[in-house]
Amino acid sequence: MAIKQSYRLPLKTERSRLNDNGTVLRLENQTLIYIKSPLTFSRFAIIASKKVSPLATVRNHLKRSISSILQEEVAKIPSIDLIIIPKPNAVNLTFQKLKEEIQLGLKKIYSS
Repeated sequence: MAIKQSYRLPLKTERSRLNDNGTVLRLENQTLIYIKSPLTFSRFAIIASKKVSPLATVRNHLKRSISSILQEEVAKIPSIDLIIIPKPNAVNLTFQKLKEEIQLGLKKIYSS
């Protein structure tokens, strides 16, 4: 299931702000870039480049899986803007392993 439109981070306008001022958290299978959101709710973007997989179906499946995990976690996440960039080995993870790693990353964000 896709992330609601209101929770999507518009990359055309916000990516440079996150790249310049955001905090980078590198995990084993993905990179998280985040910054405190000026809004009262969190916004998310998922960027899966062709480095992850040359096949669009594989990249889209990975993005849908991450979106599904974020849908479950959105109520627990503080007001942040977050970009998730999966690494190529994220394609081989099971849904549960992917969920555990995203939850671990979010816990590290909460504590900072």
